[in-house]
Amino acid sequence: MSCTESSKKLSTKSHAIDKRKNISMQRWRILKEVLLGRKSSETCQHSASVRRFKGFGLLTTQKLSYIESDSFGEWYEYTMKDIPDFRMTIRQLPGVITPESLRGFNNTGNVCVWPAEEVMAYFCLQHTDWFSGKTVCELGGGMTCLAGVALSVATDVSYVELSDGNEESVSNLKEIIKKNMENDLVDKTKLSASPKALSFFHQQILSKTRPGTIHYSLMLCVLLHPVHLYRQTISLFFDEGRGDLVRTIESLLKPEVCICLLW
Repeated sequence: MSCTESSKKLSTKSHAIDKRKNISMQRWRILKEVLLGRKSSETCQHSASVRRFKGFGLLTTQKLSYIESDSFGEWYEYTMKDIPDFRMTIRQLPGVITPESLRGFNNTGNVCVWPAEEVMAYFCLQHTDWFSGKTVCELGGGMTCLAGVALSVATDVSYVELSDGNEESVSNLKEIIKKNMENDLVDKTKLSASPKALSFFHQQILSKTRPGTIHYSLMLCVLLHPVHLYRQTISLFFDEGRGDLVRTIESLLKPEVCICLLW
């Protein structure tokens, strides 16, 4: 190898290392600005902060300007061209990260509505006959429980429980339920939200004879969203959490024919 070729290779390698360092430094700067509640056009447009794929376009969203936005989030109407009469109202949280929100929970699923949630909701709406007369739980549904809300609006499901271990997400879910009830999009008797982490479900499993224990016909779970068991965050990203999650889902489902949709 000539000295010129060797020099070019070293130069290319050095440039790649410098580029990685620059992106890394930029991400730390973005995190600092977010935690301090600041935003700049420089960091927002930087390639290190851009989510390049935002969805499949299966659902159409339109910001509802007649509902005043606040620090808690913005309201959107979701529709689907395949079902002309379908619409639901969803409040999306602003995605602002605070040190408090990072404590004790993995909030990966709460920074936006992810494509996996869109696909789950679309799939459910394409198979509405699966849910007729069924009791459904969306486990660890994050800030919107998109699929669970869609089912309660568009199908004759018997009951849907939206659940998440994050109190902020559950508060948002309750606001979503309230708004859809106000708009006569959903029956108040068949939709609820609760701060039920897996630790709650585990206690129900240990006390199966306790009156009022619910067993579900269908379980929805978007893998992106971590769920919480014994004060620990469990995600299917991590090997050690999968066994507990699978056993819990199995125990929550009815013993007869039932379905668990994992996305």
